[in-house]
Amino acid sequence: MSPVNQWLNQIPNKKILVIGDSMLDIYFFGAMDRTSPEADVPILDVESIEVKLGGAANVAANIQSMNAGVHLFSITGDDEGSRELKNRLDELQISHNLIIDPSRKTTKKTRIYQKGIYSLRIDEESTHPISKEMEHRVSAELEKIVFNQNFDAVIFQDYNKGFFTKNNIEQLTKILNHYQIPIVVDPKKEHFFDYKNCTLFKPNLKELSIATGLQGVEENWETMAKMAQQKLQCDFVLLTLSEHGALLFGADQMCIHVSAHPRSIVDVSGAGDTVLAIATLALVSNVTSDQIVKYANFAGGIVCERLGVSTISPHDFEKYE
Repeated sequence: MSPVNQWLNQIPNKKILVIGDSMLDIYFFGAMDRTSPEADVPILDVESIEVKLGGAANVAANIQSMNAGVHLFSITGDDEGSRELKNRLDELQISHNLIIDPSRKTTKKTRIYQKGIYSLRIDEESTHPISKEMEHRVSAELEKIVFNQNFDAVIFQDYNKGFFTKNNIEQLTKILNHYQIPIVVDPKKEHFFDYKNCTLFKPNLKELSIATGLQGVEENWETMAKMAQQKLQCDFVLLTLSEHGALLFGADQMCIHVSAHPRSIVDVSGAGDTVLAIATLALVSNVTSDQIVKYANFAGGIVCERLGVSTISPHDFEKYE
């Protein structure tokens, strides 16, 4: 049996908790062949609409589509978006804890495609930090979740929508470190270096370049990853490099770079979510460090060949070489 198939056979025995900013990705497809009589603006004649899980919910969907167990923990508004998000999760049979915060909007990203061309994005969201009261509620809820269920790892998916604050990052990390559960982080700039004592940290090149103040040129990749690893005291930094592949740096000075597979790129939306999901499933399995970065890099490339936020499946790894 090949190493990739050995890994795939381990996955159904794994269970991952995904925490963070969930959202809905909505797609309008149609044609703009007319102009409004009200103003000199085009009219979109809608041909189809798709609604998909986004953000942390998309990470959870990717894990579930790989046949692993998954639970999603997130905050939503008290609105139609929240109800739609819950319905989508229920349809996919993804277990979840969604805390309702009436002061917030459920994040929705609506993309307009006219004749296959991406023309406009409309965002509906709240980005202010959650309240102190909500921080306490999140910590208490996490204690219950990890006490009552066994998880192989926890993912923090940060989209800068307010779920993660400096204080609750520290509190959630403290709880998970107590239970000795590995933490995998997809950071954003607001709290980039607040995720101390995580297990695997997954920035992209632009994010890490801004955070370290170094140019994102090839000769700096390893230095940047090492700086992040030392600052966070994490075990691994997985640096995604877009068309240049990915790099994995370990606390033992291990550094592995894999090149991107030749792809016909259609849409990069959600690719980071897929990379995060696969890296986590590889991390908690009996695979080597180079397999972690190779599997994650391969999966990210696959979903970039598809329009819109997408998920990866074991079937996709039949193409893995």
